[in-house]
Amino acid sequence: MLKVKRQQCFDKAKAETTENATQFNLETNESFFLLTKQSDSRFVCDYENGEKIVVSLDHFSIWWQTFINKRTVEILIKSLKVSQEVEDLLVYPIVYNARHSIELSLKIVIKMLWELERKKKISHLVEFIVERKKKLHTHNIEELYKMACENKNIDRRIPAYFENIEDMIQFYYFDEEGDAFKYELNKDDQPHMIKNKISHISIELLETEFKAVMEKFDDLIYFLGSCVDEYSLGTFTKSLSRTDIGEISKKLPFYEEWRTEKFKEVKDQIKQEYQLGSKELTDALNLIKKHRLFSSNIGRKSPSELRILREAGLNHIYSGIETGSDQILKLINKGFNADTAVKSGCMAKEADMILSEFILLGIGGKELSEENATRTAEALNVIRPDFIRVHATGIKPESKMGEFVREGSFTLQSEEEIMIEQKRFLQQLKEMDSYYVNEHIINLLLEVRGNLRTDKEKMLSDINRFLNLPANEKLLFVIGRRFNIFFMLDDLNNQELHKKAEGALQKILNKNPEVDFTVLCNYIRQSQI
Repeated sequence: MLKVKRQQCFDKAKAETTENATQFNLETNESFFLLTKQSDSRFVCDYENGEKIVVSLDHFSIWWQTFINKRTVEILIKSLKVSQEVEDLLVYPIVYNARHSIELSLKIVIKMLWELERKKKISHLVEFIVERKKKLHTHNIEELYKMACENKNIDRRIPAYFENIEDMIQFYYFDEEGDAFKYELNKDDQPHMIKNKISHISIELLETEFKAVMEKFDDLIYFLGSCVDEYSLGTFTKSLSRTDIGEISKKLPFYEEWRTEKFKEVKDQIKQEYQLGSKELTDALNLIKKHRLFSSNIGRKSPSELRILREAGLNHIYSGIETGSDQILKLINKGFNADTAVKSGCMAKEADMILSEFILLGIGGKELSEENATRTAEALNVIRPDFIRVHATGIKPESKMGEFVREGSFTLQSEEEIMIEQKRFLQQLKEMDSYYVNEHIINLLLEVRGNLRTDKEKMLSDINRFLNLPANEKLLFVIGRRFNIFFMLDDLNNQELHKKAEGALQKILNKNPEVDFTVLCNYIRQSQI
């Protein structure tokens, strides 16, 4: 472990090397860091405030220097807020490091765009490559931004990440040589600031704008990194990325329909949407047919093929329809619509396959709860599967759905609200020879199961029994169920289990009297998936 604190800049220090990395414990209030380059491929730096950065030796100097400049700006501005006396002394170092962060970020972007060229097998004359490498050594931010823009259209998704960046960095264009905040005079012995009519610098405004532009660069660089990884897989055409090809595969009809007029119409729409010629679309279609994942979007089996599979011993299909709502299917990026799911389910039944359909309660949140119940019931009433397997939803915080929760566009449902949704769903299911089952520990009422033709009223009665409990008993059952104390509603009548559940509830309230039980229960559910 290398510790650097109140040491002279060039004091010797030791670094402790682990199997995978060299770890440095660096104080955030130091202006200079002693770094030792080992044979390791990566450095992992841990900070007392919880921040972490991983630096690849392949880009060690530029990545690390960018981070140092950025952190220096943050640290110096923080010191200003503590002592206003040093404001004039620190303004130049702050602006210099901010400017240098932007310069280095642009150079990283340019190099990553060049890497994308290599991944896409775009070749240039040797002379051209040598010349543009020379250009990269400039300190001129305006020129660097122009160089970055030369390649931003290499992928149709990238230009969006450039939006507003130029407006945010134009202030630094006057400093063509990168020395306006290092020296008082320019090369013509003229004061930099006076020449450019700058008399005041608002550190408060600079802090806000610098944070905003660096967030833009962070997003851009992160996306470019994912693009490099994506193109490394080799699934692309001249103007289509792997993501584009995946989206196109979802727009295509099943392969058996490719000789129909419908396929011609779809092709024309795709060519117009992605601005493709016939040859490039053909190249994309060939990639889709050969690709293990994308080919599944077009590879529907015919009823006769399904019967052959059944006769060979594959007689039970498990299908994750999740919901019958097109709106929710799009929200969760399922990759198909309700009509496709219904047609596929019906074909399985035509082939005399045993069909299990999985559905998710709560997948639409409060906003689309009724939509989920109604549309899913409508779809299953057409399919008439052998089994309807019900699962409650648990939203993982790190998922895209977790982002929707934090943004406020998706509202988690309480256990009671999910049960109300299940009641609405069950009420709308027709009486049919389908077995309805709450089979997973993630579900609240495991006793709600049975044949829809003979047991539907009993299942609804069990749900109503829970919904009609006094509020305190309802909460107690929920907590007892989530902590695996109760498994059935009848367990409420067990005094020993009842007391145990009361203890668990009290322990939660002692720790946090303001606990949000909706959030808590969702957290437990998602951990059980």
